[in-house]
Amino acid sequence: MSSVFCLLASVLAAIFGGPWKPQDDFRPDAAARMPSAEAARFLEAVPVWPAGQESAENALFGFRADFVAGKGDRPVLRIAATTFYRVYVNGVFVGHGPVRAAHGFFRTDEWPLDAVVREGTNAVAVDVRRYGMRTQNCAGLQPGFLLAEVAAGERVLAATGRDFTCVRLPLLPNAGRFTPQRAPIEVYRLASDW
Repeated sequence: MSSVFCLLASVLAAIFGGPWKPQDDFRPDAAARMPSAEAARFLEAVPVWPAGQESAENALFGFRADFVAGKGDRPVLRIAATTFYRVYVNGVFVGHGPVRAAHGFFRTDEWPLDAVVREGTNAVAVDVRRYGMRTQNCAGLQPGFLLAEVAAGERVLAATGRDFTCVRLPLLPNAGRFTPQRAPIEVYRLASDW
């Protein structure tokens, strides 16, 4: 066992240039590559959720906004949401999230929209699902919310609290669960014009 430890220590010393210490993991060059808090700040968006639905179980809401992109704009969607979301721009699936975080903390995802946005009027749609129950992959008892904005540089093209409308999507609220560790089964029907 001690020979394995000595071999591991030698390898680490060769890689890191000396005896390894835990604080060596936090090198300045590694921190410089990490995204800054400034890059993820919201300029105008405020958290929204339908009144009286903050603690609804197995709820699915659709949020939608139109925005105008100019020639040469490089729009980015910044988004944070409860439990689970899916994003579509002009009917094209962009991504889903959110990135997981500890209870009471929410991370901001950024989606570049260059590939799906065209000059002129565009539509962004976000399905946000709130489980409202504990599951293996989320602490679902947090209140529901969506915080989102589409921005091109410092210019906000669409923001929650200003441009987004909301509808409750037809999700069967009392769908079954395979196990207590899993979320309820998704059972819903979307209209073709959503």
